[in-house]
Amino acid sequence: MMGYFILMILVLAPGVWSGDWRVTLESQCALKGTSVVIKCDYDYPSGHTVTEVQWLKWSVASQRVPLSDLPSPPDFKYVGNKRDDCDLKINNVRPMDEGWYYFSFVTTRDTWRSRYSAYLTVRELTAVVWPTTVSEGDNVRLNCESGCPSIPGIVWFRDGQRVSEPEFWARREDAGTYQCAVYGQENARSASVALNVHYAPKNVTLSISSPADIVRGSSVTFSCSCEANPPVTREGYSLYKEGQLVSLGQTHTIIDMQPSHSGLYHCQAGNSISWMGIDTVKSTEIHLDVQYAPNNVTLSISSPANIIRGSSVTFSCSCEANPPVTHEGYSLYKDGQLVSLGQTHTIFDMQPSHSGLYHCRARNSISWMGIDTVNSTEIHLDVQYEPMKVSGSVEPQQVAEGGSVNLTCSSVANPAADNYTWYRRRTHSANSNSILQVGSGQMLSLHSVEASHSGLYFCQARNSVGENNSTEVLLTVETMNQGSQSYLIIAGLAGLIVIVALVTALLLFWKKLRAQNAVSGSRVNGLSSSVREDQLDTIYANITVPSSPPLTPTSDESEVIYSTVTIKHKATNVSPHIKSKAEAEEENSVIYAAVAKSRGS
Repeated sequence: MMGYFILMILVLAPGVWSGDWRVTLESQCALKGTSVVIKCDYDYPSGHTVTEVQWLKWSVASQRVPLSDLPSPPDFKYVGNKRDDCDLKINNVRPMDEGWYYFSFVTTRDTWRSRYSAYLTVRELTAVVWPTTVSEGDNVRLNCESGCPSIPGIVWFRDGQRVSEPEFWARREDAGTYQCAVYGQENARSASVALNVHYAPKNVTLSISSPADIVRGSSVTFSCSCEANPPVTREGYSLYKEGQLVSLGQTHTIIDMQPSHSGLYHCQAGNSISWMGIDTVKSTEIHLDVQYAPNNVTLSISSPANIIRGSSVTFSCSCEANPPVTHEGYSLYKDGQLVSLGQTHTIFDMQPSHSGLYHCRARNSISWMGIDTVNSTEIHLDVQYEPMKVSGSVEPQQVAEGGSVNLTCSSVANPAADNYTWYRRRTHSANSNSILQVGSGQMLSLHSVEASHSGLYFCQARNSVGENNSTEVLLTVETMNQGSQSYLIIAGLAGLIVIVALVTALLLFWKKLRAQNAVSGSRVNGLSSSVREDQLDTIYANITVPSSPPLTPTSDESEVIYSTVTIKHKATNVSPHIKSKAEAEEENSVIYAAVAKSRGS
């Protein structure tokens, strides 16, 4: 029993019961970046105990160099033991790690080094995408090549993301860079290989350089972009407004924006790939709203024809503006003075004072070239009305029969009165309200007036709008019985003056005759004296003043009164044959005198 126990100890104790010196190595193929284990086992005669193990690599200098002494040693680790396992693990294998590897060990009695070596081959994974350029819908296969005899498992990545299948039908999102790796060692990946998937444009977008408010006169640039493979060329882009082609190219600039540029814009993009029969793709539409200050400001009125006093008129202001003019943005002016605020203004009772030049103003939040308010053209408002303030006048108001009178009518009217009619109210007739039309015209002249012309006169003025009457004026015609009394008194006084003057003249004439008769001789002296005394008596006795006939003076003539003085000799008994020549001349002498009296006005 004791012998059996000793035998078991000898078998289990390393180096106690063993065979010949031996090291067995196995060459490996490793992928760059992976980990590899070089398989190794060894043996040694009994009686030896392993005290030290070591791995070496054949260097360029044709000698075996311990791994730790290499200029750039690999990331290695001894994973064996000191009995029979001598495996070596190398992590993150590098191409420079490729080469011949040896194992050696030291026992308590000797040193042993492997006669043969294990060769480590380092290869890289190579990703193969076939084909590398496809169109959407084409078949794609992925293959990973390494150069090593066998690979336990391959996984695939696209742009760093795991790919589930190595074969698929290409979509545009499948485009990218592909890598393969060994399952379990995914950090060691192959070089990237690009898969180019051609597809029609997608995500076509139209943008403008001024996304905020666009004001008239500003500059705006349209830019079209998309995702497409192959990329869209310049000729592949086009810009449209309201469905009409504007320009070709990826960008388009309008230097001077105007209201006419407002509208819906979109762009189109097309390349050489047709997907589902569509070779051009549209962007979403952009509504371009060009803002501008008011223009074409217009003032209109509700009654464009003749405007009559008392009628109603509404003023309306309108314009083109963006943003629209608010209620407070409109204002109405008359002759430069503010009338009201608001787009409309109504005058319900038009009066002549409302006539004048009107215009309106419009304003919004946009200032264009420094002008934020714009005026309309002026409208001349002419309020028409019937004759007003009609008045009549008589010149003179009192006139004698046979005289002339001017009647004048005046008024204020728009249009001016074109018809005047004169009427007389009979004041002494049985019907005091009796009215008689006496003439027409703004001035009416009455000649040779009579007493029947007396009365109240008024005129009526008329135009195309209406008519109105003046107040009444009084015309008084003086008759002869009334008006000639003063003239008779004046005529009597004048006649008396004439008579005195005639008597004085006759006395002087008588003295002259007496002096002449004294020369004729004494024969007749006594008789002559008798005769002269009788003649003097006759002169005083036969002066008569005829009664004045009725006067009919004219307006511009002087009244003339004629007085006749007749001198007759008193009858005597003197014989005709003794009369002197002078006496014959003095007989039946007549003296005429005219008294002129100017007519009173």
